[in-house]
Formats: sequence, structure tokens, C-alpha cells
Amino acid sequence: MDLQPMCHALSKTARSRIIEILAETRSRRELARLLGITPPAVLKYMKGKTHPSDEVICRALEVAMEAELLRIKEVIMEDISKSLEVTLRWLSDKELLSPQDISRLEKIISSKTLSILGSRSMLTRLA
Repeated sequence: MDLQPMCHALSKTARSRIIEILAETRSRRELARLLGITPPAVLKYMKGKTHPSDEVICRALEVAMEAELLRIKEVIMEDISKSLEVTLRWLSDKELLSPQDISRLEKIISSKTLSILGSRSMLTRLA
């Protein structure tokens, strides 16, 4: 599965939090090696001086252990939910949100959820 679009959509805060989760069980040097970056880059991410690229975040998701994936899932779901809520509020305030927009979102969620539940591979792994 191509994680690039999801990684790209994550906020800077979520990206930093993912790195922090991985750093809890690894040395900076080990995490840097796994992510293909330098130990000082890991430190900069953790201090918020810079943020991990899409590629680094995708690698982070690939190297995360199951317990870490569960925590990362929560970070991602919170990030997506907050972004969607703020976006919908803004669109509504500007009177730009139509019933068709809501229907479109409902279709995306229901059809994607059904196809994901059909495969169950990721859900089984994370359960």
C-alpha cells in the first residue's frame, strides 16, 4: 500500500509525535539508522526545530512495532478528525458546505470502510 498520500496529509504535530513514539524504545542512533537519517535530525524533530519529511514518516510507519502502531493510529485518527472538524466548521461558517459535500464525505467513509473491513488485514493486525 502506498502510504505517501496519508503521510503527506499529516500535520507537523502528528509527525513529531510519531517520531517521539518511536524514540521511546530506541536510541537516537538506532532510530536514525532505521529511518535513514542522522541522529541530529532525530533530535531536531523531537525538539520541534524541524519536521520529518513524508518519506521519513512513511519509513517510520514501516519500522514501527505493533504496540507503537496502535499509538500511532491514535495520533493519526486525532489529526484527521481535528483537521476535518476545523475544515467543516470553516466551510459551514462561510456557507460553502452543501448537502452534496456531506453526502460525498459519507460515501467516502462508508465505501472505504466497507472495503477495508472486507480485507481486514490491517484491522486484524492492529486489533
